[in-house]
Amino acid sequence: MHVRWIGSATPHQPPQSGAFNERIQRSTDATTNSTVSRLFISKGPYGVWMQTRDANDRVAQLERQLLDAEETICHLRAEKRAAWRDVERLSAGSSSRRGTERREDAEQQRRLVLELETRLAEQKQAHALEQEQRMAVIRDQELELKALRRQLEEKTTQYKELAQRHRDLLELDDQAMLKQRVTSGVSQFSICGDESDEDDEAKGTKPANDKVGRARAPADADAVNPKWQEELVRHPTPHFDLESPEVAYILRAWTKNIKKMRYLRRWLIQVVTTKGPLPDDFPMGVELPRLPPEVRDGFLTLILPLLRKQTQREILAHSRRYNDGVHTDLRFRVVPRE
Repeated sequence: MHVRWIGSATPHQPPQSGAFNERIQRSTDATTNSTVSRLFISKGPYGVWMQTRDANDRVAQLERQLLDAEETICHLRAEKRAAWRDVERLSAGSSSRRGTERREDAEQQRRLVLELETRLAEQKQAHALEQEQRMAVIRDQELELKALRRQLEEKTTQYKELAQRHRDLLELDDQAMLKQRVTSGVSQFSICGDESDEDDEAKGTKPANDKVGRARAPADADAVNPKWQEELVRHPTPHFDLESPEVAYILRAWTKNIKKMRYLRRWLIQVVTTKGPLPDDFPMGVELPRLPPEVRDGFLTLILPLLRKQTQREILAHSRRYNDGVHTDLRFRVVPRE
């Protein structure tokens, strides 16, 4: 007789509840005990009856086990459906929350975009208004600038006309003075540099006994040495010309009379720039009386080398001192070279 152990090779069951496991264990123990008891019963009618009873008990037990298994399966299916419902509810809740969050984010983004568009439109309008105001200011400034340019052109034209008239008057004045010198038979003229333009105008009306001004020196101090001495020292030629500010500074230090200063500058420039012989009515010498030391040195060290820069005429310089030991008479003579 072969012994088969019930429940020793049962198929794999899904996880079950605790009550179901206890029922299965009791059924398995009863079957095992019944099988073991049959091993010790001899064959016979009683043995057959016992086997039949055991078989019926086993069938009943298996039916109970089947019912319990079906019940367990129903419970598990119900738990599964409940779990699925929970999962669906959670999924629906998550989807709803995500949808709500998305809608809120989209609404917030729309509000932000609308606010930014509004601000941009306001800024564009303000910028356009400011630009229009600036363009209006620029147009006004351009009109004002054009008016100022027209005024400047008019003033420049007037200045050029007045300057030309002034040069023409100076030319006429110089020509008249030269003609007067020639008609009087003087080939050398003397210019006193301690007079201003006002002095020339007031010279005819100033009384002889006017004591206002510089005090006169004693008679022996005003006396001059009648002997002229030639200036033989050769100074280097400056890098500037007779039109330079340095020469103008020396002439202003020599006299405040604009007419005399212009006439002397014109004489110096004509001596240097004239090509060929000088005109017949041109004075061949100039004498500058009673020069202070700084003016004398300026004429000897700067202006005399500029006169000697040309090679067509020889320039002779002579000086004589006053008895006061300060002032000096200076004379320039032009000698044509053969």
